[in-house]
Amino acid sequence: MQNELERCTERQKKKFERCRKQTDKAIPDMSHTVVNLTERQLTEEEVSVLQKGGNFAIIPRTIPMEDIIANTEAAIRTLPCERAEEIRTETARILRRAKPPACNLKKEEVQAIKNLNADKSILPHVGKTDTYIKRSGHFIDKLKKLKLAPNDILVSFDVVSLFTKVPLSDALEHIGSMFPQDIKKLFHACLTTSYFTWNGDFYEQLEGVAMGSPLSPVVANFFMEQFEAQALDSATCKPKVWYRYVDDTFVVWSHGEEQLGEFLRPLNSLHANITFTMEVEKDKKLPFLDVLVTRDGENLGHSVYRKPTHTDRYLHKLSNHHPSQKRGMISTLVTRAGRICEPQHLKREMQHLETVLRSNGYSTNYIRSVTEPNTRRSKEPEKEMSECQPYIGGRTLHVSKVVNQGTPSGDQLCVTSAPECTVPEDWPNRNPKGEPKWR
Repeated sequence: MQNELERCTERQKKKFERCRKQTDKAIPDMSHTVVNLTERQLTEEEVSVLQKGGNFAIIPRTIPMEDIIANTEAAIRTLPCERAEEIRTETARILRRAKPPACNLKKEEVQAIKNLNADKSILPHVGKTDTYIKRSGHFIDKLKKLKLAPNDILVSFDVVSLFTKVPLSDALEHIGSMFPQDIKKLFHACLTTSYFTWNGDFYEQLEGVAMGSPLSPVVANFFMEQFEAQALDSATCKPKVWYRYVDDTFVVWSHGEEQLGEFLRPLNSLHANITFTMEVEKDKKLPFLDVLVTRDGENLGHSVYRKPTHTDRYLHKLSNHHPSQKRGMISTLVTRAGRICEPQHLKREMQHLETVLRSNGYSTNYIRSVTEPNTRRSKEPEKEMSECQPYIGGRTLHVSKVVNQGTPSGDQLCVTSAPECTVPEDWPNRNPKGEPKWR
């Protein structure tokens, strides 16, 4: 009996040891998930919160009652009065009983996020100037805040062949002032070993950066940020507004058209490799990126811009491509129209897209099946509603369930949820003023 007990004990010990080893192997090594390239010494709490990732959603301390009520009202506004009142009553009951959920971060980690937000030294190496434009949507956001004077002129400056003219020695010197020497050596290795073939012969690129390389726009931005700072500081007459996307600039000039030449000449003499061309507004319009900027009194309008050489040739319906690629192309065009166009220009843009897509072989029904995938073909399409609630655990799910039940008459509602805020990967882009926005 004693021997049997000892054998059983020994067997259980071996099982436990095997389980412990498997558990140890299953625990990932998180020590390399955060790499600190700054001079700032991160605290243990700051490292801990950064290890959670940029998409980690933080539970707010209070339930956003106003947002939930407003979104619920928006979702039920087309329902019959009796059904809408039922949903209001049930939603109010759920919210009255709701208690704020426990925070999923420690107090020290919440403070660590505030400290990181407030630290001005934690900035992206590119795009930290007020002149930087990330994309056309970012440009439109800036346009909405601009007010023009009657004598203001819209101007665009464009660098001629920037990528192949970027002076590598100057760019590497600037990079060396921001990064450790080993990082600079990596940049040097990538930028000075560009080779290509032409007509059977091999060539080495001695100047500029390679077209198509993911590193090229970054290096071009490094150089242009330094260049434009020098150009604007040394200018006698400075532009009212100067926005730049890599090699294209949008400028509001308030010193008269005769002074534009006086501004352009020193701009083209700062560096032997860099030459700008200039385009002035015509008929109160000026293109920038894929946006057509239009003067409207003191305000600036915006719609989709296409170059005169644009052929309106897209992926043909009969092309041997997967249907998802064709639908994706149409969806992208429609999304761009909604992002760029003002409401008064959107209808015209959508009519243009439908005409162009039909000329590329797509039927009207197919186009609308992509652009209106969830819109019921009825006299009252508004009855199909979709709203997004802030996600606060089970409380939001209860409210969404009540609203999503719909109505006996068949009205279809859809309430989805999304987290209120996440740990930002790019601190200044999420919070440009550096003010702690986390509760």
